[in-house]
Amino acid sequence: MSCKYKDECPSYSGWCEGPKQEFERCIPFLISAVENARAELDKIRASPEVLYECDRRACQKCNPQCRFTKDIRHAANFQMTGAGVMIEGGEDYGI
Repeated sequence: MSCKYKDECPSYSGWCEGPKQEFERCIPFLISAVENARAELDKIRASPEVLYECDRRACQKCNPQCRFTKDIRHAANFQMTGAGVMIEGGEDYGI
């Protein structure tokens, strides 16, 4: 069995290996590790910021070193349909 947290877990030192494995000592660590991972995900979900590769059509507004945009209308891989919907890979759909 492999554990996602084996490199961080105190049990990796060996006390959960061998004939008398003490997995109950892993439980407090694993609960803490999962709660920390959830907290990190909650932070990310609280303020998501989507960046698209810029198509450079608004270059007069852009920094020359900038390659990304928050505006989907200037995203390189997105095109607007006749219905006003942005889709990725519009050329694949004859747009």
